[in-house]
Amino acid sequence: MARNINILWKTISVVFHPLVVPLYFVLFYYGYTRDMILPGEMRFVIFSMAISTLLIPLLIISVLKKLGRVESMSLRDASERRLPILAVCILLGSAMYRMSGYAAPEIMVPIMGMEIALVVLYISLWWGKISIHAMATSGVITAMFILLYRWEYALSVAWMPLVAGVLVYDMVVISRVEQGCHTARQIVIGTIVGISSQVLSFIIWS
Repeated sequence: MARNINILWKTISVVFHPLVVPLYFVLFYYGYTRDMILPGEMRFVIFSMAISTLLIPLLIISVLKKLGRVESMSLRDASERRLPILAVCILLGSAMYRMSGYAAPEIMVPIMGMEIALVVLYISLWWGKISIHAMATSGVITAMFILLYRWEYALSVAWMPLVAGVLVYDMVVISRVEQGCHTARQIVIGTIVGISSQVLSFIIWS
């Protein structure tokens, strides 16, 4: 029984890995947005995000593992996370530049929030480790809430993605604690960084 539960926690951590969560947000955005979508815009944004936040970072981590710079793909030590996080900061910033003249402003704002969170995360890694899983999921849920409010969705429609997001967040943070990857303090700090980065991004935009 304990083994099955441990497998469940590991599966949740992988399915909602911080490298994948930005893509989930993009899919949410294009599924719920009330703005007109330009031809090819969705494919371009999904491709840009997949390259900058998933494929290239995975390649970088794999190379670092082969070189012996990191022990595992999970990057348990704060010092192991610095180079990959810096790379994602640069890659996402580059993607934002490419998308800025093509994608709708409303999707660029949450992506800017992700970039702010990454910068804060990189700086924090020189002092210790925070939960990137908590940061990513809480940030996406915050962006979802703000956008659904701005789009004036009825509560009968908006509650579904929001409740699903909160449930996912709960499962993710529990899985990280149960696996011994993070303390409650690291979870709380990661959550604060994720939420505040999105709120700041929307304040700057408005």
